[in-house]
Amino acid sequence: MKKEIHNIIRKINMLSIINKCSVGLLFVYCIGCSKGEEAIEPLRFTTVGLNAVTVDSFRFAVTDNGTLLTDSLITPVGNRSMVVKYKETVRRYRVTDLYSNSLLLDTLINYKPGSLNAITFFQPTAGSKLVWVGPPANEPAPEAGKIKLSVVYASPFTTAKYDEIKVVVENSQSGNSGTDYVAKDSFLLKRGEFSRFFTGGLDRKPRLRLYTTDASRAALATLNPASFSEANSDFSIFYININSTTSAALTKFY
Repeated sequence: MKKEIHNIIRKINMLSIINKCSVGLLFVYCIGCSKGEEAIEPLRFTTVGLNAVTVDSFRFAVTDNGTLLTDSLITPVGNRSMVVKYKETVRRYRVTDLYSNSLLLDTLINYKPGSLNAITFFQPTAGSKLVWVGPPANEPAPEAGKIKLSVVYASPFTTAKYDEIKVVVENSQSGNSGTDYVAKDSFLLKRGEFSRFFTGGLDRKPRLRLYTTDASRAALATLNPASFSEANSDFSIFYININSTTSAALTKFY
């Protein structure tokens, strides 16, 4: 009888040990599952504003991570907007010309948090592929009270003297007056090339004067500070649209 009781107690103890081990293994397994889980990205919504400025005429189809956003972005100057839902902020954009069935851009774009993501595609010269105009990667931030600007142009003129222009940057000396603008910077700008970033005032935007680079140094146009009214508080990129030999306007790219 004592032997039977002893055997029963031994079996109970063994079952207890097995149960404890099972619970321990289950606990370890659950920890492993928890560590192996990936965070679920929340579903977000944004309005995507697509803009395109080109020298040639195109009809673009634009896809975002394989999803067609539009197949009717028509240039030389075109724009479309749509509401997009997404999870990952890094997006693969592909832009195809439907007239020639040619892929002109395949790039990664980061969506910024907020209700609007403006995306601009630009063709620098006739026959070239597109570039996406976005924020600078390695440019130092502007000083307090200042902004940094870059400009580009793709003049419709075909004469050689417009393949390169001279840009003179004028800024307000006091920073708060419209009557004390003086030349602070200048550079040569080739057709289809983005200028280096130059500095202007956050409150008093710069004024640009455009000249030919031939012997005549003829004045092409003046871009007044109001032309930069849409500039960001840090970096901005503008397109110079030379309308004639005496007129030009700015379009904000970024």
